[in-house]
Amino acid sequence: MAAAMWSHATRMWEAVDAAKIERPQITTEQAADLYAYLSGGSDRQNPVGAAARGQQVFEAKLCASCHEQFDTGAPNLAAKAGQFSAFSMVSALWQHGRGMLSRMVAQNKQWQVLSAQEMADIIAYLNTAK
Repeated sequence: MAAAMWSHATRMWEAVDAAKIERPQITTEQAADLYAYLSGGSDRQNPVGAAARGQQVFEAKLCASCHEQFDTGAPNLAAKAGQFSAFSMVSALWQHGRGMLSRMVAQNKQWQVLSAQEMADIIAYLNTAK
């Protein structure tokens, strides 16, 4: 779910804007509840992540170009190691993704599409102490 939401976020924001509705806030717990409802409680769709691959994806998908720099306005994610999950990623994306997209566009970067495996790998990487 996290990868699908991430990859389609820009279209979701456009749909919300076109409908002229206020974007609701989603907490980590609400994201978990939503996932449980949509998946019927199944974990079959959640691949196991590998931190080494996650570091490669984090760099290749340009995440590091903002989140490991101090002058970009993006939060340094290392301070939250051990706190990341698919649900926290969905919640953070929904709350802060539009600002992230604006900064990416200003830097002439494209929104990155992530597979479920890539998202699991990034989460595994972010949860390692650096």
